[in-house]
Amino acid sequence: MFAMVAAACGGGNSYDDGIGSCTSTNVSQPFCLEYTDASADELRLDAEVMCDDNRGIWALDTCSTNDVAGGCRQQITGPHGSFTLTTWFYGALTEADVMARCATLGGTYVVLAG
Repeated sequence: MFAMVAAACGGGNSYDDGIGSCTSTNVSQPFCLEYTDASADELRLDAEVMCDDNRGIWALDTCSTNDVAGGCRQQITGPHGSFTLTTWFYGALTEADVMARCATLGGTYVVLAG
């Protein structure tokens, strides 16, 4: 389920903030996995490790909002507690494209506010 994707993310936060992201351009359709309300252990021991394993770019920050086509939000229960995972899709996707991908992930379609 987790192949990684695109967009630059910032840094400077800590694991205790409960936020992390994994981006990569190593796929045909760029996306970014954004973790919120996650435990420090979930971020450090699971999300970051998975990101590294998939050759993604890990950051203790949210995903970039540049060129976002839409997202898919899910509530996940991992080995170290529950968290929100939002998969942001980038590029020339339409709203219908992102909604269809979200349906296959079992999540809720979301757009950027504003």
